[in-house]
Amino acid sequence: MLLIEGIPSIAYIVPWFWPISYLHITNEDTYQHNRKWGMHRTSCKPNDINHPDSGASFHSRTHTPPLFYNFTLFTYLSPPTPTETIEIPQALINMSSSKSTLTAQELQALASKAITAKATAYCPYSKFRVGACILTQSGEYITGANVENASYPVGTCAERVAFGTAVVAGYHDFKAIAIATDSNPPASPCGMCRQFMNEFTTPSFPIYMYGSEGTYTIKTMRELLPDSFGPEDFSKERVQSS
Repeated sequence: MLLIEGIPSIAYIVPWFWPISYLHITNEDTYQHNRKWGMHRTSCKPNDINHPDSGASFHSRTHTPPLFYNFTLFTYLSPPTPTETIEIPQALINMSSSKSTLTAQELQALASKAITAKATAYCPYSKFRVGACILTQSGEYITGANVENASYPVGTCAERVAFGTAVVAGYHDFKAIAIATDSNPPASPCGMCRQFMNEFTTPSFPIYMYGSEGTYTIKTMRELLPDSFGPEDFSKERVQSS
């Protein structure tokens, strides 16, 4: 029998065979944060409603039954390892899907692959890992990560690595991109990446930015780069100099 904190006089029977997820705790502060229920369901972030049923110590794993909210897995991990399953809470999928044409399954895969790609970043100088994943209109997922260089301007951001890989592979029609970092709130693409992405996308192209605690931001290409310069500008009428 599990009595959920913050829900007085309501008890839920949790069968032992019920699939229960595991939360990868990376520090004590995160663990204490995850023990708290939000005061109101609509204002909860995904990690606010993780509720471990037993104590934990640094870098521990603990059961997190999320039955009350009918979620599946809460496993935002940093960094992810090959043996760990990364899934995005259903609430996050549903809320994000309302701003794009992606299905819940597409968004699940897109975000998970971006988070996984973050672990492949080469960033010995900044220590700032970035992973990116593009979904093409034909259904392929193409990933990238930032690759730094001792000569700083030579380094390449994850977004440009992903788009460059996609373009040379013959893909030119894109549905969405997810970008994952270790920062909170989520970091947004730099100006150079915004211009680079603008070359291959439409103004309504959705950009999903994921942070370290399951937080996320969604922007369109137009919102990130308003009044942009792009390929269409070359077809505009120009005054010929005499």
